[in-house]
Amino acid sequence: MATTNGRKTGRQAEPHAATEVAELIEDCCAHVSSITELAGITSRALCAWYEYEDDEPHLGHCCDHVLRVLTEVQTALVTPGVSHDRSPLTRAAEIVKRCDAQRRLLCPAVHVVRAIIYILQGVEPDYHDQVLLALRDLESGILHVMNALERVVQGKARGFFQR
Repeated sequence: MATTNGRKTGRQAEPHAATEVAELIEDCCAHVSSITELAGITSRALCAWYEYEDDEPHLGHCCDHVLRVLTEVQTALVTPGVSHDRSPLTRAAEIVKRCDAQRRLLCPAVHVVRAIIYILQGVEPDYHDQVLLALRDLESGILHVMNALERVVQGKARGFFQR
């Protein structure tokens, strides 16, 4: 086993790194699946519980947008799109690129959720407390996924994907 100053080097470190990246992506998929379901429920609640004037933002449609983004991210993370006939470093670069693209898609979605929360906090009726809790859970879930995807992207810099 090759070591440098007591640390594993080269090929011995690669399986651990690949396992860590796979676990991060699996965690992202599980969280996205959960928060996608939450976004759908919240969207339906926002459509059913509130009456919107023509010039008001329709919060249910805003949440529908978040739902579409989450569905797209989930599909991208689950669908294998990395060519196995390429070198390990090329495959790793493709994984990083895909994860970074999904992270960037989620950034505006979390801001949409925050905007919905902000608007609802200004509404007087108390019957939207459950919706606010769901939206806060949705925001937290999106941030969790974004952080995990960022760890995959930053893993390239830390050497997850070195030979």
